[in-house]
Amino acid sequence: MGNINYECFVRYVETEKVIVGLRKDQILQIYFKSELTVDLETQHWLIIVYNYVTDEKEMPAILEGGEFVRIRKEAAAYAIKAQNWIPINSNAIVVKNTAQYITARFFIKFMKTGFPMKTFKTFDTALAWSKEQRLP
Repeated sequence: MGNINYECFVRYVETEKVIVGLRKDQILQIYFKSELTVDLETQHWLIIVYNYVTDEKEMPAILEGGEFVRIRKEAAAYAIKAQNWIPINSNAIVVKNTAQYITARFFIKFMKTGFPMKTFKTFDTALAWSKEQRLP
């Protein structure tokens, strides 16, 4: 299940859909479990959890998903509209296949955010970039 190492977390929330954890290195790690469809309700819940896990402190995020994760258009649009409420300053998206890459690139290109977003083929490269994005 992705690159989840619970020992790296200071605090985390896990449901049948997602794992959101604050890593000891002050990076927010988000893992969408396989078969998840991110709808408006899920997106709203995620924003609440991001703020809880981070204590509303802005930090880099790494997003990774299992197989067949889908994000509904209205959920993506809501995430953009709500970006002032999301405590992240960058987003590293780990892609494992062509479908994930296409989805991530589409999101980055058309859903403009106020912070840098990049795709990575490995968790380790995403983590290295995210460490560079941490605020002083």
